[in-house]
Amino acid sequence: MKQIYRFLLVLLLVSTSDRSYAHEWLDPVGDKDYIPKEIHVGNLVIIEGCRGEWCFRFCDKAMMVSIHYLPDGSAGEYWFKVFGKGWEESPSKKPIGLKTTKPFTLYSDLQGPNPSARYGAGFIVKPIEQKIIIRNRGNYLIQEIITENHPLQAGDTIDTPIDVGEGYIMVRSNNRWIVLPEFSDQDSCLSTGACDEFKLKVVREAKVETWVKVEVDGVIGYTPEGGFLSQCGG
Repeated sequence: MKQIYRFLLVLLLVSTSDRSYAHEWLDPVGDKDYIPKEIHVGNLVIIEGCRGEWCFRFCDKAMMVSIHYLPDGSAGEYWFKVFGKGWEESPSKKPIGLKTTKPFTLYSDLQGPNPSARYGAGFIVKPIEQKIIIRNRGNYLIQEIITENHPLQAGDTIDTPIDVGEGYIMVRSNNRWIVLPEFSDQDSCLSTGACDEFKLKVVREAKVETWVKVEVDGVIGYTPEGGFLSQCGG
């Protein structure tokens, strides 16, 4: 009986703890009312977090680190798993260092951005948090809807396309956020207008980036996501 009680207690603690964190920066598929919190800095629009599936994971050849975000989009904890030692992950309140695989540039700010230092492969980088940088929201005109029961209609305009993983994309239409499922060939569609779900006119192409706030040798700066660490897979 005591063993059953302990098991139920542990299960309750785990489920209660996980409830305060979100592995990914948002879950617009599960929360239809989710509205990204935007911060305006100069000519930039910044959303805390990252884009795409498994975007919160970072790896080198020895370890995988996951940033667990709080509901407000800020980094809460850092979980790590050492490869070859089972599947168990351990939490850390402080950022964890990973060895870079490629050269990268550290920038002092996001607006320029202004480069501050150049590093080679083999340096230890601590990912702190991720930021979606919207340099241009873009402007797209929906000319024709091809699929049935689509949330958009001909004549609508959309902007700020953000990949949220698993074939979903978020866009703004008439200042409200809409999730578009089964969005195929995203890059080609948004640059050429050749989409499977609808036909659109690219009035102005959006420029949306993901940057990582990192610490290198005690210096904190920003670097574009991707390319400086090993691929985690998924």
